[in-house]
Amino acid sequence: MLKIIQSQRIESLFDEMLAFFEEHPIGVFEPRQILIPSHGVGVWLKLHLAGTQGIVAQVSTDFLGAFQWELYGRLAERDAEQKLVNGAPQAPLSASIMRWQIFGYIWQIYCQAFQDLDNKTASQNKDHDAINALNFLLKKIVSQQKHSHKSTQQADNDAEVKRQIWVLSSQIAQVFAGYVTYRADWLRVWGQGGLLNLPVLCKEKPEWLIERYAEMQIWQAWLWKTLFKEVFEQREAEVTRFWSALKSDPSLTKKLPRSVTIFTVIQLPPAELMFLRQLAQYVDVALLHYNPSQEYWADLVDARWLQRRQSEHGDGAELRETHPLLTRMGKQSRDVFKLLVQLAGGEFVEGEPFQGVQEIWQDAFVQNQQEYSLTVLQHIQQHALDLSNVKDWGFDPTDDSLAIHACHSTLRQLEVLREEIIQWLGSHVPANERRKPSDILVLVPDLND
Repeated sequence: MLKIIQSQRIESLFDEMLAFFEEHPIGVFEPRQILIPSHGVGVWLKLHLAGTQGIVAQVSTDFLGAFQWELYGRLAERDAEQKLVNGAPQAPLSASIMRWQIFGYIWQIYCQAFQDLDNKTASQNKDHDAINALNFLLKKIVSQQKHSHKSTQQADNDAEVKRQIWVLSSQIAQVFAGYVTYRADWLRVWGQGGLLNLPVLCKEKPEWLIERYAEMQIWQAWLWKTLFKEVFEQREAEVTRFWSALKSDPSLTKKLPRSVTIFTVIQLPPAELMFLRQLAQYVDVALLHYNPSQEYWADLVDARWLQRRQSEHGDGAELRETHPLLTRMGKQSRDVFKLLVQLAGGEFVEGEPFQGVQEIWQDAFVQNQQEYSLTVLQHIQQHALDLSNVKDWGFDPTDDSLAIHACHSTLRQLEVLREEIIQWLGSHVPANERRKPSDILVLVPDLND
């Protein structure tokens, strides 16, 4: 069974999760499996569960990718011949693992490319094919150095070069991880030694941009084929064995969790949705989807983007722009909603793997009862919920539900934040609305900054 529950309130989704737990009890010593979009959500869930139930135990909060890898390992025999480690905590094609392999390989090729040309032995051991394939990356690294040519000894001690390669490797690993999820067909082509037909794939792009893509494809295809081709093929074979084993031997379902709960998603690639859809044949799956609007908004786009597209291509009549906050800041939620709508329309349920799966849709949207005494924040939420146009609300000068502070530095931002938190916690409120530090959420673009 696949049950999809959507609401614009996290609290409502939490209550629906508790109801799902009651409908699907498990053993005392069995872990309750919850899939989360971030570590912060996992911590919040456990604290909220403890506050609601008085205790929380045997609750496993994992990312969907890690859960998939662990689930495949329950049925697959990962022996030495398959070159897979049983019980590995992370998938071998996760970004955190791939970046180390990419870093080591690029550093090795970098040292070969800039070895002393007078050293004949070193010159003979060079991998010229790799140097040519990675020429684009090597030029990028060298262009940021004070000296374009270094000896091997100097390069080994150049921490700045290693730092640049590490940053570059992390970025490439993130791109490859996205390919594994969204563009597996590209990786199969690269693994077989081929290249993508970019003029066909990018027929609406300008010629200069296609040429730039072609340069980038050369080193990406080389890195992928050299470092990850075999692991990717093993991964796909293991996925095939997993579903084949479940189909041929129903008793293996005992190794699966009795139920799986997905508590909101930031992004939901089609491949992961298909995994959940197929898994729902054997276990009960609940997808708790945060949806800011109860209306259909899969076709909403940014007004500026729509205007540019209409001027360039003369189309886009099927698209519309209604709510600026949703179209400019809710694009990921819109894409997830569109994918779920397609699932409901039957676009992903054709074929034998998806037969016999019960689908249940449930709306848990909360309507504001106080239509004439809404705060500014509640007005914004209500307009997103109904997709209604923003009007003159007649702002109350004492309304502090939404405040914007213009600060001249990061330090000043921290000072204002501290003052606001102290003031908010010290405000007099009714006893049933007691404020706690756990009610405060601080969001920043990047903690490293």
